[in-house]
Amino acid sequence: MVSSSGRLLRGHDQIRSWVQDQVERSQREEAGPHYQQGTKLSWPGKLYRDDWQQMGISPLVVTQDAIIREGKIHFFNTSFTPELAARLQAARKKN
Repeated sequence: MVSSSGRLLRGHDQIRSWVQDQVERSQREEAGPHYQQGTKLSWPGKLYRDDWQQMGISPLVVTQDAIIREGKIHFFNTSFTPELAARLQAARKKN
């Protein structure tokens, strides 16, 4: 799995830790319509988090992708437009 900060997470422990971090930061997600092509699932969405709100960049408009095999997520990614990625990076540097 690739997090919104670009970290590659593998295995139950790393992913569990990341999910717990998002819960503690009050992350909320608004998923748009899901599109499936084979084992790939894609959808637009909005991500909300209190710290991003304080930085003036919430919600983040994203595209999310997952590859599902045998009922398990084998890959998950959140991607931003280049403009949003630059705004997020600049806001993180200020804080």
